Amino acid sequence: MKAAAAALLSYAVARSVKNNAWNEVFALILLGVGTLLFLALISYNPKDLPGWVPWSYLSPPNRPAQNFIGPLGAILASVFYFLIGAASYLLAAVLLGFGAAKLFYPRLRVLLRLPWIILFVASGACLLQLQTRHLQGWRHAFNIDGPGGWVGAVVGKTLLLNSMGKVGSIILLAGIYLAALILMTGLRPIHLVRETVALTGRFFSRLHQWRLDRQMRKSDLKGQLEISQKELAKQSRVIEKRLKKQGAPVPESAGAFITPEEFADRPFVRVHLGGGFAEVGGCVLQICIQRIVGGELAQSAFAGANVG
Repeated sequence: MKAAAAALLSYAVARSVKNNAWNEVFALILLGVGTLLFLALISYNPKDLPGWVPWSYLSPPNRPAQNFIGPLGAILASVFYFLIGAASYLLAAVLLGFGAAKLFYPRLRVLLRLPWIILFVASGACLLQLQTRHLQGWRHAFNIDGPGGWVGAVVGKTLLLNSMGKVGSIILLAGIYLAALILMTGLRPIHLVRETVALTGRFFSRLHQWRLDRQMRKSDLKGQLEISQKELAKQSRVIEKRLKKQGAPVPESAGAFITPEEFADRPFVRVHLGGGFAEVGGCVLQICIQRIVGGELAQSAFAGANVG
């Protein structure tokens, strides 16, 4: 039994290692293809196309080709520009993004998301074709049907525009585009907004706490007590507002906060601070017993202090 269990375990480990290796190879392939496509697109020049290419319309061709990937890159870029126009950059971004994601998250199933990838790129091409402000010069510069290429011209302009009008087509395509983006990436916009708001709140809270700690370190004991008093009053008001919103009864105030000046004539308290003694007015004890809402602030003010 032990030998069988050990053999089964070794087989599982070997299979896991093999799967991880294939996942890394697949991720590197996606990254490589996405990089090649991107470089071919940004350096595309119609004059780089060889004369034997059927859709080559400029002669003589550049020798050598100016495309970063050479004549093959020019042919590849021309095919994608012809089919999906500027949406070719969306395809390059998808390849690079999924390649990086697959490299760090081997369990990501890219092939299962292929339908959403196709829908995402196609709807993007149709939206690019319907807009009339940008990339309109591509029609003549690249000898294509428009910014959305053949897919944008046939699906977006011929089918949707003639049957639904421009406004209806844009609304439909925008909905398909966003839905495909969500299903393709697995990202939920509402969840992202909530997380962003929560992170922003935590950031400002920590920033406020850092500033407060800095003020506490730079202040003497009396200044620390004044800062603590202000923070306790602020926290008390926040808690009261929350209770009122929830309809809960708000406890009566335990008395207004008393400023240190009101205790000028009261007896002093002797406080031992490390290597020496300091005398602070009676407001020390008064502040300590009022509204213990933010205990951490009160404790920080008396850290290492012995009252005698």
